[in-house]
Amino acid sequence: MLDHLKNADCLDYAQKIGDRRWLKIVHGHCAALHARQGHYSCRMYAARPNVCHVVEAGSRECLDARRRRGIS
Repeated sequence: MLDHLKNADCLDYAQKIGDRRWLKIVHGHCAALHARQGHYSCRMYAARPNVCHVVEAGSRECLDARRRRGIS
């Protein structure tokens, strides 16, 4: 879910379905995936929710927060 997105640039990579926003898939990959000379980066990384800046990805706190929000 990308309900927190407000930045117009970020919205280029998302689509609204019902009352939620989801990342667009282009050619089988996330539209925000930037690939250049074998290196990959996410154009949405800086726009992730504030909690994701604070807790380590995959940590117990991260997984608990994702579970509470219905994100698996």
